[in-house]
Amino acid sequence: MKKGFSLIELIVVMALFLTLMLVVSDIFLSVSMVQRKTLAYQQAANDLQFNLEQIVQQIRLNKIDYDYYGGGLSNAVQELALRGADGAQILFKKVDAHCPVGVSSCVAQTADSQSSIMTADNVNIEKLEFNIMPAKNPYDFDKTMNKFSSDEQPIVTVVLIGKTLAPIKDDQKEIFLQTAVSSRFYVR
Repeated sequence: MKKGFSLIELIVVMALFLTLMLVVSDIFLSVSMVQRKTLAYQQAANDLQFNLEQIVQQIRLNKIDYDYYGGGLSNAVQELALRGADGAQILFKKVDAHCPVGVSSCVAQTADSQSSIMTADNVNIEKLEFNIMPAKNPYDFDKTMNKFSSDEQPIVTVVLIGKTLAPIKDDQKEIFLQTAVSSRFYVR
């Protein structure tokens, strides 16, 4: 008598092997999808964090241009105007033109009348907002009262919200960044 496997045994083994392969391939596809989403989110978050750090650095090193806002502030503003030590104006704002390909809105920096786009091509800027405190210009000295109009160090709270660009709508995630930074330019 010949020893071997019967047809039913072969079919059962093949069915078990096929089921095992389907489970393993499903796990592999799920892990790949999660990794792709995570990588896109992480790259966009890093790029937004870099943009925020560039803005923060300029706030620390320069003076807030209260004259740009008409002397007083009451609400959050969409543009941040700074003055350098040499008197040059630096402006940050959200723009909808001249953005990288595929991006509908981005952050622009204007310095010495030269505008440049700061945002990478993997994120749309949903919101860019600046809360500037104090509302009155702390750099103005009133000679009749012999004091400054405000005796507070300028602090800017920057709110930056972006959305990752991805071909699949479920992969698009919102990224919210916020920080408060004080200007080092505070002469008394």
